[in-house]
Amino acid sequence: MKKFARILALMLVATMLCVMLVACAAKPAEDPNDAKAALEENDYKVMHYEGLLLETISSSIGDGVTDVVMGTKGDDDMVLIVYFEDEEDAEKYYEKLDEERTEEQKEIDEMEDGEEKDELQEEFDKAVLGHSGKMVWAGTKDAVKAAK
Repeated sequence: MKKFARILALMLVATMLCVMLVACAAKPAEDPNDAKAALEENDYKVMHYEGLLLETISSSIGDGVTDVVMGTKGDDDMVLIVYFEDEEDAEKYYEKLDEERTEEQKEIDEMEDGEEKDELQEEFDKAVLGHSGKMVWAGTKDAVKAAK
Protein backbone atom coordinates (compact mmCIF):
# COMPACT_ATOMS: atom_id res chain seq x y z
CA MET A 1 0.00 0.00 0.00
CA LYS A 2 2.86 2.41 0.80
CA LYS A 3 4.41 1.75 -2.59
CA PHE A 4 1.09 2.53 -4.30
CA ALA A 5 0.77 5.78 -2.32
CA ARG A 6 4.30 6.85 -3.33
CA ILE A 7 3.64 6.15 -6.98
CA LEU A 8 0.35 8.03 -6.83
CA ALA A 9 2.04 10.99 -5.13
CA LEU A 10 4.79 11.06 -7.78
CA MET A 11 2.20 10.95 -10.55
CA LEU A 12 0.32 13.88 -8.99
CA VAL A 13 3.53 15.90 -8.67
CA ALA A 14 4.46 15.15 -12.29
CA THR A 15 0.99 16.20 -13.45
CA MET A 16 1.18 19.44 -11.49
CA LEU A 17 4.60 20.23 -12.97
CA CYS A 18 3.27 19.67 -16.50
CA VAL A 19 0.32 21.96 -15.84
CA MET A 20 2.64 24.65 -14.46
CA LEU A 21 4.93 24.45 -17.50
CA VAL A 22 2.03 24.77 -19.91
CA ALA A 23 0.55 27.66 -17.96
CA CYS A 24 3.87 29.50 -18.07
CA ALA A 25 4.28 29.21 -21.84
CA ALA A 26 4.80 32.56 -23.49
CA LYS A 27 1.84 34.09 -25.21
CA PRO A 28 1.13 37.66 -26.27
CA ALA A 29 -1.33 40.01 -24.63
CA GLU A 30 -4.95 39.28 -25.44
CA ASP A 31 -5.65 42.93 -26.25
CA PRO A 32 -3.95 44.24 -29.42
CA ASN A 33 -3.27 47.64 -27.85
CA ASP A 34 -1.59 45.98 -24.87
CA ALA A 35 0.55 43.83 -27.17
CA LYS A 36 1.53 46.93 -29.18
CA ALA A 37 2.44 48.85 -26.01
CA ALA A 38 4.47 45.92 -24.62
CA LEU A 39 6.42 45.54 -27.85
CA GLU A 40 7.13 49.26 -28.04
CA GLU A 41 8.27 49.20 -24.41
CA ASN A 42 10.76 46.47 -25.38
CA ASP A 43 12.16 48.56 -28.29
CA TYR A 44 10.37 46.76 -31.11
CA LYS A 45 9.22 48.54 -34.24
CA VAL A 46 5.49 47.94 -34.20
CA MET A 47 2.83 48.05 -36.87
CA HIS A 48 -0.83 47.84 -35.85
CA TYR A 49 -2.73 47.23 -39.07
CA GLU A 50 -5.96 49.18 -39.44
CA GLY A 51 -8.37 50.25 -42.17
CA LEU A 52 -7.50 49.31 -45.74
CA LEU A 53 -4.27 47.60 -44.71
CA LEU A 54 -6.18 45.39 -42.30
CA GLU A 55 -8.72 44.53 -45.00
CA THR A 56 -5.94 43.60 -47.42
CA ILE A 57 -4.23 41.37 -44.88
CA SER A 58 -7.54 39.85 -43.79
CA SER A 59 -8.27 38.75 -47.32
CA SER A 60 -5.11 36.64 -47.36
CA ILE A 61 -5.57 35.27 -43.81
CA GLY A 62 -9.23 34.35 -43.74
CA ASP A 63 -12.52 35.28 -42.13
CA GLY A 64 -13.04 37.13 -38.89
CA VAL A 65 -9.78 39.07 -38.53
CA THR A 66 -10.24 42.07 -36.23
CA ASP A 67 -6.65 43.18 -35.57
CA VAL A 68 -3.12 42.41 -36.67
CA VAL A 69 -0.04 43.50 -34.72
CA MET A 70 3.49 42.94 -35.99
CA GLY A 71 6.68 43.72 -34.12
CA THR A 72 10.27 43.52 -35.34
CA LYS A 73 13.60 44.10 -33.67
CA GLY A 74 16.82 43.80 -35.63
CA ASP A 75 17.05 41.29 -38.43
CA ASP A 76 16.04 38.12 -36.60
CA ASP A 77 13.45 38.98 -33.95
CA MET A 78 9.77 39.31 -34.92
CA VAL A 79 6.23 38.43 -33.98
CA LEU A 80 2.94 38.53 -35.87
CA ILE A 81 -0.24 38.40 -33.79
CA VAL A 82 -3.60 37.97 -35.50
CA TYR A 83 -6.79 38.60 -33.53
CA PHE A 84 -10.12 37.09 -34.63
CA GLU A 85 -13.81 37.70 -33.92
CA ASP A 86 -14.27 34.15 -32.64
CA GLU A 87 -12.27 31.14 -31.56
CA GLU A 88 -13.33 28.97 -34.51
CA ASP A 89 -11.74 31.30 -37.07
CA ALA A 90 -8.58 31.49 -34.94
CA GLU A 91 -8.45 27.70 -34.70
CA LYS A 92 -8.82 27.32 -38.49
CA TYR A 93 -5.97 29.75 -39.14
CA TYR A 94 -3.78 28.10 -36.52
CA GLU A 95 -4.36 24.66 -38.05
CA LYS A 96 -3.43 26.01 -41.48
CA LEU A 97 -0.18 27.50 -40.17
CA ASP A 98 0.61 24.40 -38.13
CA GLU A 99 0.16 22.24 -41.23
CA GLU A 100 2.54 24.50 -43.17
CA ARG A 101 5.04 24.36 -40.31
CA THR A 102 4.88 20.55 -40.27
CA GLU A 103 5.58 20.49 -44.00
CA GLU A 104 8.57 22.81 -43.52
CA GLN A 105 9.99 20.48 -40.88
CA LYS A 106 9.55 17.50 -43.23
CA GLU A 107 11.45 19.36 -45.96
CA ILE A 108 14.29 20.12 -43.55
CA ASP A 109 14.36 16.50 -42.36
CA GLU A 110 14.65 15.27 -45.95
CA MET A 111 17.65 17.48 -46.72
CA GLU A 112 21.15 16.03 -46.80
CA ASP A 113 23.10 16.57 -43.60
CA GLY A 114 25.30 19.63 -43.72
CA GLU A 115 25.70 23.26 -42.77
CA GLU A 116 22.65 24.47 -44.72
CA LYS A 117 20.37 21.91 -43.04
CA ASP A 118 21.78 22.81 -39.61
CA GLU A 119 21.20 26.53 -40.21
CA LEU A 120 17.64 25.97 -41.41
CA GLN A 121 16.89 23.72 -38.44
CA GLU A 122 18.31 26.30 -36.03
CA GLU A 123 16.11 29.03 -37.53
CA PHE A 124 13.10 26.73 -37.46
CA ASP A 125 13.68 25.93 -33.78
CA LYS A 126 13.82 29.64 -32.88
CA ALA A 127 10.30 30.15 -34.21
CA VAL A 128 7.13 29.49 -32.27
CA LEU A 129 3.55 29.16 -33.36
CA GLY A 130 0.65 29.28 -30.97
CA HIS A 131 -2.95 30.19 -30.36
CA SER A 132 -5.14 30.96 -27.43
CA GLY A 133 -8.79 31.84 -27.63
CA LYS A 134 -9.31 34.38 -30.39
CA MET A 135 -5.65 34.99 -31.29
CA VAL A 136 -2.90 33.27 -33.23
CA TRP A 137 0.77 34.22 -33.15
CA ALA A 138 3.96 33.28 -34.93
CA GLY A 139 7.47 34.57 -34.41
CA THR A 140 10.56 34.19 -32.30
CA LYS A 141 10.32 33.17 -28.66
CA ASP A 142 11.82 36.45 -27.43
CA ALA A 143 9.40 38.56 -29.46
CA VAL A 144 6.39 36.60 -28.19
CA LYS A 145 7.59 37.11 -24.61
CA ALA A 146 8.03 40.82 -25.28
CA ALA A 147 4.41 41.11 -26.47
CA LYS A 148 3.03 40.06 -23.05
